[in-house]
Amino acid sequence: MAVDPTGEVIGAAWIRCFEGSTLHVGGAVEPELSIGVLPGHRGKGVGGRLLDALLGACRNRFRAIVLSVRADNPAARLYRRIGFEEVARIENRVGGLSLVMRCEIG
Repeated sequence: MAVDPTGEVIGAAWIRCFEGSTLHVGGAVEPELSIGVLPGHRGKGVGGRLLDALLGACRNRFRAIVLSVRADNPAARLYRRIGFEEVARIENRVGGLSLVMRCEIG
């Protein structure tokens, strides 16, 4: 979790393990990463710091992490920069295109 100097939560990142789910890209062996940063704090390194901390904490538990991100989301550049690679393209819940990305961490 990321907080600003006033104590307001401005972002968070977490992983979820899904077994046998067709609704999510992650699973028991390769969990799905989720991240959110408030709009006013995007593009300031908050997401990168959250990802660094989360991936560091997961390195001894998992070989890889997966995520899905809308193809037009600027965060896809961040994911590529830190080592995520596109492994698939899928239709998302709103009918748009999402990228499934995977990063080896262990």
